[in-house]
Amino acid sequence: MRLAPLITAGACLLGSACTSAPTGYRPAAGPDDAGYRTTDLGDGRWHIHVRGNAWTANERLVDLWQLRAATLALEQGANGFRTDAAPRLRPAFVMPQFGAASGGYRPGFQTSGQPPSVDPSRQRVAEGVIRLSGQSGTTSAVAICERLAPRFPPADCRSGKQ
Repeated sequence: MRLAPLITAGACLLGSACTSAPTGYRPAAGPDDAGYRTTDLGDGRWHIHVRGNAWTANERLVDLWQLRAATLALEQGANGFRTDAAPRLRPAFVMPQFGAASGGYRPGFQTSGQPPSVDPSRQRVAEGVIRLSGQSGTTSAVAICERLAPRFPPADCRSGKQ
């Protein structure tokens, strides 16, 4: 019967019958999409921005940030990298709250392919700046890749490419 695909599609639109997964290791398709973005700041410095979807835990965001830092270092021919601080975690954006109570009215809107039942204010960002380095005393790109790449296919640290 042809109603089954329509019922399944309708349930997915309502967010009640679809499974969703946390953000994986991939470049972001756009500025508001889940994934990583890197910006060359010059002089061996890079800004790394990892945006998670509503199902991505903070620990996973930090792991994705570290993995991107490590693969970027290898792509650029460096053995490691340095940071001045751990990646900063913050909300991807702030959703306005209306009403006096914390359970006040929240206007609904669709963002970045998330089903309407998912509160977009749960999306998080990890970001920070790294300096590429081949010197001792830096974070080893190979060690991070060996630890994290198996958890986040298609990350490939042998060549530094995904």
